[in-house]
Amino acid sequence: MVLYKGELAVATQSVSVSGGGTTTSNIVSSNDPTKTTPTWIIGDFDGKPTGFRNANLIERMHPSDTSMGSWGPVTYTVGSSSTSSFPMAQIQAVNNPTTIKFTLSSSQTGAATVSNFRTLR
Repeated sequence: MVLYKGELAVATQSVSVSGGGTTTSNIVSSNDPTKTTPTWIIGDFDGKPTGFRNANLIERMHPSDTSMGSWGPVTYTVGSSSTSSFPMAQIQAVNNPTTIKFTLSSSQTGAATVSNFRTLR
């Protein structure tokens, strides 16, 4: 079972149902990224590529179509680059390397995780 908030999966759990049977299951999101305050973010926590480079064309064109905008490689600077300058897909053979520049304060130390970042091969 998957719980979605818009198009973003925010919780999963296993459910078993026997043939011809019914079952009840409750699912709650305990790890909803839309309720966090990230250090930085590109786009929105909604599971959609809206606003990213070529996102408006991806349902009608193949990523190799030359009438699409360039996929990169790109350098994105958090705080000054627009979402539309960041490609909606990371295609290793096309926009590698993708560089993301950001500045942390001296109080932002320790381990961090980059999440919801997928590379297509």
